[in-house]
Amino acid sequence: MDIEAEFREHRTWHERVTCSFADGTLTLIAFNDYDANGSALSDDFSDCISAVIPIGGISGDGAFEVVAVEKI
Repeated sequence: MDIEAEFREHRTWHERVTCSFADGTLTLIAFNDYDANGSALSDDFSDCISAVIPIGGISGDGAFEVVAVEKI
């Protein structure tokens, strides 16, 4: 699954989505006008990951962390 494509096609309430993987960290950046603490984006991101990775298929703790939320 292409996470960016998933958001562009099916989760259109998040805009300008970019997803990258570097140094063992998968990072998602998106813009929206309702998610002041990043929890909705984090939930949608988690749903995408869960859909493509089998149970037990993640090494490490598989934790999600909201790194920053900026009001524009």
